[in-house]
Amino acid sequence: MTIEALLQTNNELLGQILARLANPATTPPAPVRPETVQPAPKAEKAPAKAPEKPQAAPAEAKGPEYADVRAAALALAKAKPGGNAVTTLLAEFGVDHASKLAPEQWGDFIARAQEASK
Repeated sequence: MTIEALLQTNNELLGQILARLANPATTPPAPVRPETVQPAPKAEKAPAKAPEKPQAAPAEAKGPEYADVRAAALALAKAKPGGNAVTTLLAEFGVDHASKLAPEQWGDFIARAQEASK
């Protein structure tokens, strides 16, 4: 369809709308010609839901996480105020901050921090 044909159809429809607004008691406008109506695009079906992934093993099976290390260090600091207990324990592992502990050291650090907190 050419642009001129589209403009003519548009003008006809606008004329009908304006006439209807000016005199609402008139009959409804003539239906739009089928060649001017474009069908709506068909909606695509949603993809099938992927099967659920197997659930991860509990955190206990993986070993401690850094959050556990931090919690143990905070508990030790609260149990033995002054900051020396945490610093001394970290020095035994060859580090000056808990974030510098290797993941392999986390379990030992947590156990020793809990023991020192008693």
